[in-house]
Amino acid sequence: MQFEPIFLQVLWQFLSARRSRDFGFSRGHFLAACGGENRPNYFKNRPHFRKPQGIGSRLASLGESARAAREGGMRGGMPCRSRSKPENEFFAKIEAMDNKNIEEKVEKLFNTISSDKRYLNEIEYLQSELSVAKEQIIASWLYWDTAIRKYSNEVYSSEALRIVMHLHNYLVGSWHEKRQEMVLGYLKNIGSKSICEIGFGVPQKYVKEFLNAEGVKIFLGDYEKSSLHFAEKLLNFWNKDWQRKIHLAIFDMNTDSLPSGYDTYIFQDSIEHAINPSETLNKFVDAIPKNTHFIFSLPIEIENPIPEHNIFWENEEEVFDWFKKSKLEIVASDTIKMNKEVDIFSLSLHPDFREVVVLVRKF
Repeated sequence: MQFEPIFLQVLWQFLSARRSRDFGFSRGHFLAACGGENRPNYFKNRPHFRKPQGIGSRLASLGESARAAREGGMRGGMPCRSRSKPENEFFAKIEAMDNKNIEEKVEKLFNTISSDKRYLNEIEYLQSELSVAKEQIIASWLYWDTAIRKYSNEVYSSEALRIVMHLHNYLVGSWHEKRQEMVLGYLKNIGSKSICEIGFGVPQKYVKEFLNAEGVKIFLGDYEKSSLHFAEKLLNFWNKDWQRKIHLAIFDMNTDSLPSGYDTYIFQDSIEHAINPSETLNKFVDAIPKNTHFIFSLPIEIENPIPEHNIFWENEEEVFDWFKKSKLEIVASDTIKMNKEVDIFSLSLHPDFREVVVLVRKF
């Protein structure tokens, strides 16, 4: 996995400045938060990330480091190369958000969820089982939500980030929360008994609810091993007999065939990551019988799509037309607008960026 060096420098300086407070945060923790320096694919076909030299005790704030990164030269003993125009705009947004505001907001969101009696034991269990500290979670949260245009799909190999993704599902008023309710509602309305989700990321609300339902089977597939490892820990907390109903597997949309025998297939913000999303969709639709349902969650990006996405839509009609070309009938759809207070990542996207959740059926 390779992260943008300048962003790592900025975020590392920012978090290191807090070491004299309540965290004993080390560079090792930060690398672990970003997936682990010793992971097999961490430096796959990439130059090694060298430890910056000369970081003094008086470290710059996030905004100051951002300015240094934008302007070039040195900051905190670290060389900063000249930035491109898009990169300048990215760091300008970080600086404009108030040097400490963004990190304080993330920490406040984390504290709100982790202190909630409904989730307290679960989060403590996950942190213990995965050996992930609070500062690692906050570092990953900051990176995931503020560097959305900077990282590649390999960012998802981080187990700390899996915790972050899971916590987003508990954010009150977030699009993650709304999407979960919509997906669960669709599944109940069609009476689904066998569900296959591809690129599941982390187990969501419908999984937890259906764990206690009779006669239901669920397949959860993802490209990253970290997703499966995290799912095992979470599912074990939810229900120690989860393996009776749920099957976890490594799944590559670009090469693997869709598992057969399910009445509903779910793709939540995943199919746009395939090398050729349209070709992948057609392949999957051809493989399943008529009247099989799909549930998709897809981004409406308007313009300037996120780099890791290999297809994008400007509006809902383009999404519907895309499905119709693949012999899928629109059954229901809902649009989710971003809540800027908690959907922090959306601040760097088009003001009208939104998600559309669609239930379709093969005809």
